[in-house]
Amino acid sequence: MPNSLIVFNKSRSTAEDQFELLQKLPIAHEYGDASSVFIIEGKEERLGRAETNERVNPELRIRGRKRCTLALLTATHTGVGLARRPITEPIEVLTCFAAVPDWQAENLDAELFFLKAEDSDAPELSPTGPRIGRYIFDFAAFALSMYEDLAMCFDALKDTALESKTRCHLKIVPLGVGPTIKTRYGDCLGPYIIPVYLIVLQFACNAYINDSWVETLEFVDHSKGLMTPTLNLKKVRILSAVSRDAFDFTASTGLPTILLPCDAFCVLGSGARNLATTLSNNSNMKSIDFAQSIFRPWPFV
Repeated sequence: MPNSLIVFNKSRSTAEDQFELLQKLPIAHEYGDASSVFIIEGKEERLGRAETNERVNPELRIRGRKRCTLALLTATHTGVGLARRPITEPIEVLTCFAAVPDWQAENLDAELFFLKAEDSDAPELSPTGPRIGRYIFDFAAFALSMYEDLAMCFDALKDTALESKTRCHLKIVPLGVGPTIKTRYGDCLGPYIIPVYLIVLQFACNAYINDSWVETLEFVDHSKGLMTPTLNLKKVRILSAVSRDAFDFTASTGLPTILLPCDAFCVLGSGARNLATTLSNNSNMKSIDFAQSIFRPWPFV
């Protein structure tokens, strides 16, 4: 595979959209769009929400969100802070970063598609679902979108794995549905979106994962089983780990592979500490120029 590959949903955007957005991403981005840091004429500049919207068209961000970025990283360390340790023998890890919605951002994916104001001007489009503060949560729209994103990621990983002719040890990190997620008004979303995500993950795994390309399926789960679906995939070993590091593939014989979330509006590996920045510090990720990514539309037909 190339140094990095961006797979995008062709029903939402084009390669030109993806290229334009990639060139405009900030190097730091606060959740909810409070501010973003851009490199402008060689200098760092922090812009507020209004200035950011002037610099990067919100419609472009919406079109470009449905994407994932693949890279073959060389993992050199595990852990963070005082727990950071070198890997005795660096390993290559097929890594898929799924761009996830910013639930607190105004008038982007979450508010346009999943969180609908009760006083909608289009009653025929009004969702049915639980009330969350000022919104009605359209769980059907979220489920369909999440399934589509997982299908895209699995197809992208499967194609790459089949090219390598090696079955994967695939780790899945929850894709942007942590228990601390809130709306921009401060209402907790975790109790609503986690159950929907778990059901969708179960359906997607059953539909797309099989022993032709996956040897071991591992769920990185710090919730004592809350984020692990019930599956019975023939000839695929299933694990649920609470404490294993993202780059810990001890005793694995499959191709080390990980699917994890990333900020849809930030240069990969930059910004505040998150899983993507941790992986960047623990691998050769900084040497990869994601601005030179190859683009591939999905579905692959």
